Order: sequence, then C-alpha cells, then structure tokens
Amino acid sequence: TTNLLDDSQIGGRLKKSAVDATLLLTNEIQTNKTHNLLTSTLFLDVKGAFDHVAKNQLLGILKEHGLPINLISWIAAFLSDRELRLAFDGQCETFSKIETGIPQGSPVSPILFLIYIKNLFQSRAVRFISYMDDICIIASSKSIRKNIKILEREASHIYALGTNNAIDFDLAKTELVHFSRSKDAKKGTMTLPNGDILSPNTLVRWLGIWFDPLLSFSQHIAIRTTQATKAFYRLARLANTERGLSPSALRQIYLACVTSVSDYGSVVWWKGQNTVVNHLQKLQNKALRKILGAFRTSPVLPMEAEAALAPPQVRLNVSIGQYALRLHQLSKNHPVNIELAKIELSRKPSQLERIKRSSLHVYDAQTIEKIKHFQFPPWQHPPQFQCHINHDSKEEATRAHLTEIDQLKNSNTTLIYTDASIMEESQGVGVGIHARNLSTRKNESFSVNIGPETLVFDGELEGITQGLEYIARVAKKGHSFRVYADNQASITRLNHFSDKPGQWRQLRAIKATQSIRQTGAEVTICWVPAHMNIPGNEQVDKEAKVASLLPPQVDQSSFAWIKQRLKEDRDQMWRTYLQKQEQKKYTTKSSYSQKFQWKINASLAVPRNTKRSIASAFYQLKLGHGYNRAYLHKFGHSHHRKCECGKIETPEHLLLSCKIYHNERKVLRKDLNFNILTLKSLLHTQRGIEKTVRFIEKTNIGTRKWHLERLESEQEMEGEDFEFH
Repeated sequence: TTNLLDDSQIGGRLKKSAVDATLLLTNEIQTNKTHNLLTSTLFLDVKGAFDHVAKNQLLGILKEHGLPINLISWIAAFLSDRELRLAFDGQCETFSKIETGIPQGSPVSPILFLIYIKNLFQSRAVRFISYMDDICIIASSKSIRKNIKILEREASHIYALGTNNAIDFDLAKTELVHFSRSKDAKKGTMTLPNGDILSPNTLVRWLGIWFDPLLSFSQHIAIRTTQATKAFYRLARLANTERGLSPSALRQIYLACVTSVSDYGSVVWWKGQNTVVNHLQKLQNKALRKILGAFRTSPVLPMEAEAALAPPQVRLNVSIGQYALRLHQLSKNHPVNIELAKIELSRKPSQLERIKRSSLHVYDAQTIEKIKHFQFPPWQHPPQFQCHINHDSKEEATRAHLTEIDQLKNSNTTLIYTDASIMEESQGVGVGIHARNLSTRKNESFSVNIGPETLVFDGELEGITQGLEYIARVAKKGHSFRVYADNQASITRLNHFSDKPGQWRQLRAIKATQSIRQTGAEVTICWVPAHMNIPGNEQVDKEAKVASLLPPQVDQSSFAWIKQRLKEDRDQMWRTYLQKQEQKKYTTKSSYSQKFQWKINASLAVPRNTKRSIASAFYQLKLGHGYNRAYLHKFGHSHHRKCECGKIETPEHLLLSCKIYHNERKVLRKDLNFNILTLKSLLHTQRGIEKTVRFIEKTNIGTRKWHLERLESEQEMEGEDFEFH
C-alpha cells in the first residue's frame, strides 16, 4: 500500500497509529500559529464504513488504479456469494444474501476500504488527515472567515466526490473547531452542503484525544484522569491487605489498565505541566497503597521505589523519548518524519520539536545504525539460513558438540567460532572470529572493535556476519562450514527477516550466504554453550576480550544500545527527582533513605508466589507504617508502645531482637549465614528478602491477623482485670 494510498491516510497501515494522526494535527495547528495563521478544522465521519462499501464501485476503483486482473478477480470473489442470518436463544433466521459491504474481521477489509475512499483526498487547497473512516480537513489563513469559506468549498467538493463514489457522511458526527481565541472563532458558523448550519465546538474528541480551541488539552487530561480513576477503583476490588492478587499482578494491571488510560496520547499533550503531575500523582499514590498493601500514611517516594513505578513526570518523559526512538526506526517517508525533517529548533517549540529535542542528550541521530525499509516484501523473503540450536542442558549440548567435532575430524570442514565481549576497561565491544580447517589443520583468527555504543548482542551478530563474509571469500565447491556462536538471540535474529534493529548486519549475512551457495559450499550456523571449556569457543572468547581493549573501528550507535541508554536515562531522571524531593523535606534517622539506599528496580523484590497478607506485612515493616505498637500508638490505635517482651515495638525490634521470636530468628540467621542481622540485609537484599518473607510466614509478625489476635487477647485480659477488681 506504500504508493497505492494517499499520504494522508494513516489508519489500518503498518507502523502508523492514531497517535501519529493526532500528533500531525497538533503539529499543523502549532506550525500555522508560528506563521501567524489561524487554523480551522472540519471533522467528518464516513457513514457505515465497511458496511456501506459498494462492490461494483470498489472493483471500478481497483481497475482505475491498475491492479492486476487476477487480484481484482480474487477480490470480486471475496465479496460475492455472502449470506447472513441472525441467531438468538437457539432460534435462527433463514439466510439472507448480502449485496454490499466488506466482511468485518478480515485483514484484507481495511485495505480495501482505504482504497475505496482514497479519491476523496484530491484537493491540495487544504490539509487532510484521516484514520480509517475518521477524516479531518484543515484550513489555514489570516482570518476565521476565510477559513470558513475554504471549508465550505472543500466540504461541497468532498461531498460531491462522495456521491460519485457511493460514499455517505454521517452528518450527526460532523464537527467544526476554530483553533483561536478570537471572537470570530466563537461565532464562526459554516454551512454544510445539505444546507445545515454547523456551529463551532469548544471541545471535540478525535481518535481518543479531546481537542479544545486553545490546544491546552486540559479537558482531555481531566477526562482521561477521571476514566483512569474509575479503572483503578475496579482494580481495587481485586485485593486488600489480607487476600487477593499479588503485588506483582496488581502492578501489572495498573500499568495495563490504568496508566494506559491516563497517559493515552501523552506524546501529543505532555509539556511538563505541574497540574497534570498533581492529578496523576494522586492517582498513583492510591495505586501504590493498593499494590503494596501499605497504610495511608506511608511515604510516597519509598512506595514508588518498592513498587518499581516511576513518578508520573518521569514516566511521561520516558514515553516521549521512546516515541522519538520509534521515529528513528521508521522510514523517512513516514508522515511524522516528513514533518520532523522540516522543523528547526526555536524558542517556543512545538510538540513535535519537543519530541525531537528529547533525544539530543542521549544519542547522536547521525550515527544510528541504518535500516533499509520495505526490504523484505511478505511475498518475497530470501531463503532461510540453515541454523541449529540445541535445546538440551548446557552439559548435554557440550557433549553433543564435542562428539560432532570428533566425527568431523579429517573431513573437508572448517569450523568458525565467533564471540563478542565487553569489560569495564573496554573501549567498545570486541568481536573475535577463529577459523579452523579440520583437513589442513590451518587456523586463522581476526577481530574488530565495533565501538562503545553497541551491546554484546550486536557484537555476536557482527561476529556471525563476519564469519559468513570470511567463508564467502574462501568457499569452494564441496566444502562444508560450521559457524558457532554462543548467543541464541543473534542466531534467531538472522532468520527473522524484517526492518527492525540488526537489519544492517542481517543484509550483509544474506549477501554472504548467497555468495557461498553459488560456489556450491554448505554452511550451517550453530549455537554452542559458552564457558564450557570448548577449545574453539574459549579461544575466540580471549580474542574478543583483547579486541574490546583496542581503539574502535566502527562509529555507530545500535538501537539495542540506545534502548539501554534510554533506560539508564530514565533511572537518572528518577534519581534526580528523588534528590530534589528529599531536599524539600526534612529527613530523620527513621526515614527510609537513612536506612536503605535508593534502588531503581524493574520489578517488585518480593517473590511472585508470596501470599498477599505476607507481602503486605513485609512492605509495612519496611516502610515503618504498619501493625507495630510504636506506630499505632501515634494515632491512638494502641494504648502503649511496648511489645509483649517489654521493649518498644518497632519493625527493627520485631525483626532483629524480640525474644519471643528467638528460635525463628536463629533459623533465619543460619539460612542467611550472617553473624549479625540488619534491616538492610533482611529487607534490601534479594537473598535477605526471600528469607525474611519465610520468617514472616512462620511468625505472622506484622500481619493484620497477628495484630487482631493480640488485640483480642489484650481485651480479654482487661476484662479479667475488671472482674477481679
């Protein structure tokens, strides 16, 4: 569909999204404003969409576009002899023939519909942006009145084209917005082709984004936050502090069903607004307490760290950076990239310019690995590489490999081991290639440093590629080659033909393999276990390490490395945020940061299979806000602060020194093999956390059940004392 459809048609096409369409509209409005132009937009909706497509009209359009007769015949058959019947509660109607429309659910249908409406977008006097059946017509000039005249003319034209092409528009869904503060914008009505008067709206929902005349998106954010809050309250029913879903499961649902609602389209509207942060932070605070089973008074910053949930402003900044990276991975002909290429940095940046700026401090766009788009049409893939990955254990795979090598002795076979390595003192990723001819006993080695802005995965892929290129230079008819690599992901990537990261090396590997096959030689790419004392693999590992210390010979930033840098950038943004927040607040010895070092984790530390009540108790003990008398006494929920052993009952006391749990603590110390237990070793190390969870399971300390049982016991004792007196 690359050249078959109009550039303005975004929906239903690979790597083009609704957010792309709304960003294009936003950019058009903001760009017009910088040129002192006013923008007016008419939103149209194709009536019935798929159901109203006329078969003969569609076939005629296909012929006009010069599609092959056999393809048109197939489409005609696809749309013919269709019948429908309705069934309800065991009762069925008789079948009725369907003469119009495109079948819903077929992957072919969206493409056919887009072709069907393509002729609507002929005018060049206005800007069109469409997403399937949702169309917007953008007019810009020095005045609202002129915009109205342009839109009235273009509406008449597009309605006429619709009539000629058997396309109707849903008048009830037709809306007008003037993106201006002027009085004319509030009163500027327009006349539709049918004579109806259309008044301008102050709020329009298009593709899930609420647009207002000032392009502030304040109402969009308010509506989305309300929807997300409702989603959270539905989530909240799934757990409490004692029972329900695990913290990990709740966290996953929060990200999938709550933040996805609140953050929708954030690349269009996020500019660092404090009001947005305040709304989203309140929502996240509720979610944090629910996920961790924490008390209302629990501090937010530690909860975010424990739940592995970045603060909203960090999360939104990350989404901007990820979108910028996505654009680098797309074709230069992508509609958003076309607009991006026109942008020059200015004092008052547009939203698209903000996206462009977001990546400047992370990587250099000029050195990013190149991608050839549309290189692999679905109907024309190159032959698969002959690959073999042994899925047995490393020990069994090692034995099988050594047996294979023994069987190949004295044969006309060359073994090529490849590996990549990077160390702390490295200047970049080192790649080693070691070739051994089994018949001539000749060994040959070479290496390269592919630079510091790559990962070991890139080096492994480079190693395989250079191994194949070496074979292409020396291959002869009847010769057999084995290329060995200890990275399964790189081998799998070779056989996944796409324009995704790693394609540059994949194309070189394809070219080399084609050359090898033309000579009549055979080549197989095999996985070999790493660090299992396999001679060739150990040799090439040493060579890769040496190569990593050499000056880089390649100046390129891989997408894999950039993704890692974006993650590191997110972590740094989070740490900076923590530092700023801590400076604003007075910290005491009992505060979280005085006990534990801040950790930025990708997931929760508590094991996934931990019972809900135990996980809640763990986080309450770590945060210091929970079922311990020292805390409860502050709020009048306990008559005193002392434990049953006579000491002040704090989380530290319960975990580290309470005599009541001496035997269980003795087992805990033995399991951890620590002479001295500390809060940090128990609650802030992975091994300590696992053992502490078991300790809580055995003792029930900090759980609500444990608290209620003690409370009931206290009340019984008070009753006995009253009777005695």
